[in-house]
Amino acid sequence: MDIVIPSYLRPRAQFTYQRLKRAGVKSTVVVRQGDYPEYRMYIPEEDLHAIQAEVSNIGETRDYIVNEMPGGTLVLMLDDDLDFAARRSDDPTKFRDCTDDDIECMVRSLDDLLEKFPHVSIAAREGANRNTDHFMVNTRMMRVLGYNRAYLRKHDLKFTPTNFMCDFHMTLQILKLGNECCVQNGYVSNQRGGSNATGGCSTTRTEAAQSAEAVLLARLHAPFVKVVQKPSWSGVGTRDDVVVQWKQAYQWGVQNARKSA
Repeated sequence: MDIVIPSYLRPRAQFTYQRLKRAGVKSTVVVRQGDYPEYRMYIPEEDLHAIQAEVSNIGETRDYIVNEMPGGTLVLMLDDDLDFAARRSDDPTKFRDCTDDDIECMVRSLDDLLEKFPHVSIAAREGANRNTDHFMVNTRMMRVLGYNRAYLRKHDLKFTPTNFMCDFHMTLQILKLGNECCVQNGYVSNQRGGSNATGGCSTTRTEAAQSAEAVLLARLHAPFVKVVQKPSWSGVGTRDDVVVQWKQAYQWGVQNARKSA
């Protein structure tokens, strides 16, 4: 399984890369060509890949990784700003920092799951205390995203035209084909510095752009996505976001597949 970390304007703050490296897990940081020299100051050349195409956002970057970047059938994409934790055995509603062995086991587990599912992930730490099942299917998947490249290519699935919500867009496309997606719930991720930390998508994710993205996702995946109001990042007023009916999208996909058979 190829392990890649798309990154933009964060050459020094490579939390995910450094954590994997400390655990002995090989990964490749994927950057735009113009950013390569600065990243090269902090990351060894053998762990860097300059995108050989014009890309302007994360959706286009993920499409490049799937369809143009050299690699094997299975690929794991991780956000560049992650911390990882493991579920505690004495109290599964609580977590502890991942050891190096945990990181290796997490990656190996996702590799194994990709032999059975076209799309896999680990849980988000937010709210992970509410469900302690070992695995979850057909639910939200983010930050740590494993894909079967051959499956995506076979069905011509793309992350574009979406951008900030391209991960949701891809999950929904797979579910609507009637294929289950699996979350390894023994491990969780959270963003160091929050979702709007300097660099990455935060460079272009204004509230207006977020609103447009929410509306686009709802249009592409009606009736399974609904635009809702959530508190603004500024703390004043509200912003547009989405509520997604993941399981209903999967059930629709199963029923549609049966009709087409």
